[in-house]
Amino acid sequence: MKKKLLTALLLATLLFTLLMAGCSGDDKKSTDSNGSAEDVAPKTIVVGCIAGAGYPPLAFENEAGEADGVDVRVLKAIDEKLGDYEFEYIYQEMRATLAGLDSGTLNLGANMFEYNDERAEKYTYTDSGYMDFSTYIVVLEGTTGFNTLDDLQGKRVITYPSSNTAYILESYNEEHPDSPIEIVYSDSMDVQRQSLKSGDVDATLGTKFGVEMENAQFGSNQLLIEPTINESLAYFLFPKKNADPEFEKAFNTALDDLVADGTTAKIYDDLFAEWRAGLENQ
Repeated sequence: MKKKLLTALLLATLLFTLLMAGCSGDDKKSTDSNGSAEDVAPKTIVVGCIAGAGYPPLAFENEAGEADGVDVRVLKAIDEKLGDYEFEYIYQEMRATLAGLDSGTLNLGANMFEYNDERAEKYTYTDSGYMDFSTYIVVLEGTTGFNTLDDLQGKRVITYPSSNTAYILESYNEEHPDSPIEIVYSDSMDVQRQSLKSGDVDATLGTKFGVEMENAQFGSNQLLIEPTINESLAYFLFPKKNADPEFEKAFNTALDDLVADGTTAKIYDDLFAEWRAGLENQ
């Protein structure tokens, strides 16, 4: 009788051990502070991203109807490196993205933001810039005499509101209150293009790639004046309200790596090569 009882106890112990082993097999889960197991989902990062579907190759919709461009491709390359995070994109104008960063409802701003002291007081810049964004005076071909900002005193110069070019012009006027530049603001590239073409404004500020795009796509006959009036790069912005230092560190590390290994430069070059090829095939 004792032998039968011992055998039964051994079988019960063996069965219990097998059941426990089955419960704690390959299906691994994390344990929270209360000791319960749960799957760890990637943390959602809300990104305010450049709108402008009509600004290829920097920002546009591809043939699949998806958002594309420099910011989008760089962000996707970073997202692939950050397994603990998942990006959710909100496509909007620059001012809406800045407002989202101000309120802390966005975790990241992506609108090819250049550095300036005013923004640095409100937002945190990424450690690395990912694209050259140096600024030049831009006029119509045949226009002469506008070689420096001093030459634009009393002249009408059109620019985007809240942009770094607006900041450059506004800062100049603060330093030269007796001989300011007349700043004309417009959110529309079409308005800026037509205003320059019609002579309603005398000049604008722009980049080398911007002038190339305008002339190739629209026959704008714009002329970029050397040398640069401001050397700059494009950066991503983090909010200071509801800041996430852990995410910022991970994002900066990933971006630094992509800049160092030439990935961001290749993204830029590939986009412009695709764009030029598309123009030739039209």
